[in-house]
Amino acid sequence: SIPGVELHNPSTSHFREFTVRLPGNAADAVSHMDRAGVLGGLAISEWWDSMPNHLLIGCDERTSQTDIDSLVSALTSWVEEVSA
Repeated sequence: SIPGVELHNPSTSHFREFTVRLPGNAADAVSHMDRAGVLGGLAISEWWDSMPNHLLIGCDERTSQTDIDSLVSALTSWVEEVSA
């Protein structure tokens, strides 16, 4: 749970991938996370221009708790920057 980040379609089932709505441009968030050394997902605007604030995140059995913690930390840092 990151303030300002919402699960897109929260009432549907998800398997390995889910989409979140961000409080800013997802491509900017991906760049920020990349600079922090975190593979943070895919900006949906790569496929759909109408969804600039949506981020696709994937995980599987190889995703560790450390990976998740790093993603949360980097994304939280970005949200704090955009919300300031």
